[in-house]
Amino acid sequence: MGDTANKIEFTINYLTDIALGNRISAENSNFRLVGANPVSGNSVTFSSSFTGNQSISITDLKGRTLLTQNINSGMTAVNINGLPAGIYHAVLNRNGVPSARKKFIKE
Repeated sequence: MGDTANKIEFTINYLTDIALGNRISAENSNFRLVGANPVSGNSVTFSSSFTGNQSISITDLKGRTLLTQNINSGMTAVNINGLPAGIYHAVLNRNGVPSARKKFIKE
């Protein structure tokens, strides 16, 4: 039964990612990384033209959320000083729902 439950959970997560990916790719043009990529400092700046309740979550390649910061429309700097060098995703959440994503590299 354990294998079946794991396969069902994987399938649900996979289909959810596909659905979110389609919506996310359509809204990425309203969420931008400002500046150089790779990022070489202690912060990374994003620009969002969305309004309302928003946050940015920084995730690693395994999908683990490493930090989350509430933001306003416009430009926002996110402190990434505590993150080691690597590849990350910045996920823009609108009203608690992922709506855009940008990949960045921290040197």
